[in-house]
Amino acid sequence: MSRRAADANARTRPRSSDPKELVARLVEAIDGRHEVRLLYGSAMSLRLAWPHALGISGAGNPTLLAWQTGGARTAGGGWKHFNLAKIAAVELSDATFEGPAPGYNRDAPGLEQVLKAI
Repeated sequence: MSRRAADANARTRPRSSDPKELVARLVEAIDGRHEVRLLYGSAMSLRLAWPHALGISGAGNPTLLAWQTGGARTAGGGWKHFNLAKIAAVELSDATFEGPAPGYNRDAPGLEQVLKAI
């Protein structure tokens, strides 16, 4: 990869976050209905999503419920539960979303306890 391509790629990658900063950014994104860019999983794949709720899963893991709009492992939009321990970085986009995505259910299976939601 050329230096120019590497520099451009670095600018488009979400910056790293410590756990407290990550949660604070996700709360800000939920409150402002900002699309987020996540680096997720061991492959650090880029995911674009509309965050709708933060909570605790049935397994006791801090979890983000979001409508994934793009990036890895998506064909169109879809609901995803993101384990916060697997989110390496988060960045708020200037893009916002109007209201809940199709089929939003704050009490959907997967979140046993909701801590923050739109």
